[in-house]
This record gives sequence, C-alpha cells and structure tokens, in this order.
Amino acid sequence: VGPGGTLETFSVINFPFIDPFTGLERPVPYGYGIINLDGCDNLLPHFLDISDHTKLAIGQRVEAVFEEKENRTTALTDIKHFRVLI
Repeated sequence: VGPGGTLETFSVINFPFIDPFTGLERPVPYGYGIINLDGCDNLLPHFLDISDHTKLAIGQRVEAVFEEKENRTTALTDIKHFRVLI
C-alpha cells in the first residue's frame, strides 16, 4: 500500500470539533474524505488539507502527509491529513 490514493467522497465541515486524539479543537472549516489507497481494496476515512476547499473534487488524486519521523508512533494518527495532488 502506498501513500497515494483517490478521493472517493468528501465533506467540508463548518462546526467546531474536538479531536479525540489530540484533545484540541480543529480549526474550521476542515475537510474529511474517504480515500481509496493505491494497492488496497479498503477505503480509509481521514482528514483533508483544505487550504482551498473549492478545488476538492471526487476522483482527485491525494497523498498522505505524515507527522515528522521523531513524532511518529506507528499508528493511523501518524497521517496528519491527505493533500490533493495537482
């Protein structure tokens, strides 16, 4: 399984949310998408980088943005978010 995939669907959320992994409120708006990872038959729900949410579209290619190596714990939370590839 690689770090890239295809955005199958997404939502842009405009209400506050406390991230249960960090205990911090996520800045709004934030994106959440369902990603079909390359080389995998399962779908992965995860946060999206939405610096410009008007450019999000179903079918776009995305790639994972990881935590810095010294902060990784080998958990799903090592993926900070997915960013759109242009």
